[in-house]
Amino acid sequence: MSRSPEREGARGARPLALLVFALLLAATLFAYRLYLLPTPIGRILADPRTYDEKLVLVEGSVARSLGVLGYGAYELEDDSGKITVVTDAGLPPTGARVRVRGLAKQAFTLGERTLVVVVEKRRR
Repeated sequence: MSRSPEREGARGARPLALLVFALLLAATLFAYRLYLLPTPIGRILADPRTYDEKLVLVEGSVARSLGVLGYGAYELEDDSGKITVVTDAGLPPTGARVRVRGLAKQAFTLGERTLVVVVEKRRR
């Protein structure tokens, strides 16, 4: 008994649909990790070259801040470390819990110490 071409086509579509579903699921998980979960500050500080010039999401408490002529910087602290955030927006109050999306920049290295900053793009 021979199989009809319609049935063969339907069977061939199942693996393709499964592959498309798996790729969509992987893309969704990647986007979730990249855009919704903050990167621990300590991870950025431990490997600044990996994050240099990359968009990051960090979250923590404002430890201290300094503003001059419309520009400012504040120190953001989480359980893994502290990082300086540079902004041209208003400064958040000390102690505030903020979530910042910005560009990580390896400012300079002096001996064994590397200064890494996040240039703020958006804050919540």
